[in-house]
Formats: sequence, structure tokens, C-alpha cells
Amino acid sequence: MKELESRGQIQKMLEIELDRIYRLNQLHTRSIRVSPIRSLREKEKQKKATEIESTSQEVTAEIWKNRG
Repeated sequence: MKELESRGQIQKMLEIELDRIYRLNQLHTRSIRVSPIRSLREKEKQKKATEIESTSQEVTAEIWKNRG
């Protein structure tokens, strides 16, 4: 009978540990999904690239407008 109680306690402890591992894994998975915080330098670089692209498109449109 003691052996049965001991096995029950061990199983209960293993289930608790398994639950902790599962929750840790879920937390890890959620933290990966969050987009990383970009530095100010990266934001400025992206902003400049976008400005250059829009200016380039405007110039191209103006050239085509003047040709026609």
C-alpha cells in the first residue's frame, strides 16, 4: 500500500513539473512572437529609405508626365 502511495506522490510531482515546463514553453513561444524593438538608428534608416523611394517615384512620374 505504501508503494502505491509513493507512486501516486511521484506521479503528482511529475505532473506538476510537466505543467511548469509546458507553461514555460508557452511563455517562450509568446515572447518570440513579439517583434523586436528597433533602435532609433534603424528607425531613422528606414525613414530615410522610405523618403528616398517616394522622392524617386515622384521624379519618375514627373519625367513620364513631361515626355507625354
